[in-house]
Parts: sequence; structure tokens; C-alpha cells
Amino acid sequence: FSGDQAIFEVLASGPGLLHYQWSVNGANLPGGTGKVLSLTNVQLAQAGSYTVAVSNSSGGVVSLPAVLT
Repeated sequence: FSGDQAIFEVLASGPGLLHYQWSVNGANLPGGTGKVLSLTNVQLAQAGSYTVAVSNSSGGVVSLPAVLT
């Protein structure tokens, strides 16, 4: 519902420091660099396909999409 909160969380493990980058519809979200992405006062314009890229010194992986409708 418009105005509600949406929370996405990723569980990842690997050697060393993990880096996170959230995106929606392929565009990086400024400030979306933690293992949790919290959207407050969600509006219709924020609907889309959310993914997170997780990387460390060994490489990286992109999550399957989570769709916010």
C-alpha cells in the first residue's frame, strides 16, 4: 500500500569484507549499500524489480530479483 514500509534483506557470507549495492530496475540506489534496504513511505513510483550485488576480494554475485508491486 502507498505510504507503507518495504524492507529487503540479504544474507551473504564469504571471506573478508562484504560490499553491497542495491538497485531497482537495473539502476543503483544511492545509499543502498548495506545488507538491509529499508524503504519508508513507499510510493507507486518505487515499484519494480530490486536486486543486490554482493562482492568481496574474491568476486561478486547478484541476487535474484525481488519484485515490489
